[in-house]
Amino acid sequence: MAAKRPVTWATISTIKASPKNIDRFATHHLGLGARQMFIFLDDPNQEVPPWMEACEEIKLSRCDAAHWDRLKNPRPEISRQRQAANANHAYGQVRATWAIHLDGDEFLLPSGGRTVTELLENAKPSLNAWRVAPGEYLGEASRKEGIPVFKRHLARKYRALGLHLELYPTFGARIKQGFLSHTDGKSFLRTGVRDMTVGIHRGLDRKGAQEPSKTLDNILLGHAHARCEADFIEQTPRRLAFGGYKPYGCQRRQAISDVLNHALETDGEVGLLHVYRELMSSDPAVLDRLRAHSLLFRARQWPGLCDPRDGTKVPRGTVAQGGADPIGYAKTRRSA
Repeated sequence: MAAKRPVTWATISTIKASPKNIDRFATHHLGLGARQMFIFLDDPNQEVPPWMEACEEIKLSRCDAAHWDRLKNPRPEISRQRQAANANHAYGQVRATWAIHLDGDEFLLPSGGRTVTELLENAKPSLNAWRVAPGEYLGEASRKEGIPVFKRHLARKYRALGLHLELYPTFGARIKQGFLSHTDGKSFLRTGVRDMTVGIHRGLDRKGAQEPSKTLDNILLGHAHARCEADFIEQTPRRLAFGGYKPYGCQRRQAISDVLNHALETDGEVGLLHVYRELMSSDPAVLDRLRAHSLLFRARQWPGLCDPRDGTKVPRGTVAQGGADPIGYAKTRRSA
């Protein structure tokens, strides 16, 4: 009988970001024990930190004309289609036993002193996909507390209590889950599965049906979707046109798109800030209500994620290689 392969994991990402943010993303996940990182540079002229070019665990691919020729695929205009094409190309090359598609602003945050590898080791072997639930980064609250703060979205049971209208009185009726980013999370997919297709958020079988999955406990997908007001203002027009705010037939995204387009057309940047400040609120009363429902979390230290305006970051090597002391998240404690 062949020996069982040790559990390892890899990340697959198509990234367009500053060298500093790419450094943070790679440093964080290598520190957690990623065996491989496939990073596709959406801008083929993207600068990256020199250490990444030499790192054995990282495979960098510049998405130039030659890249798309190799994939036998004209460069898609829509970013999510480029992500999907790159993810499926990489999936066949992964040597690790699990792979997860991550955006460059998404950070795995295991908790309870467990490593990502340990969590996957304990995953039921009957499933080929395990979902990691998302947490949306609250930039202003994080800067006040001096540590990253994340909130969970308002699931149906919380909306039934009217929490969306209580917390977000202006926009909660339309953006009911309280998230500007996705609520799908991302999925670890078992590698070597015949006919597996890598979707942006989940695995698909050969007929396009979702691969059965369950949510992995003791881990959060920290999503720094809008790190600060300036970042939100800068990114929103592009996201409305080509990215995460384009509906693509999704009712939830349609509501977000409608709210943001109306705000932009009516009041310009001031209107966008009104949306951001309500949904990404740092108001202590809002944070206390989220905390009371176990919907507020904080990382125990900066996970390669920080205020992009202050220039600080966790140095490479701060987290033990192999995830021996993983960065985790914990429910925030009520202030004294």
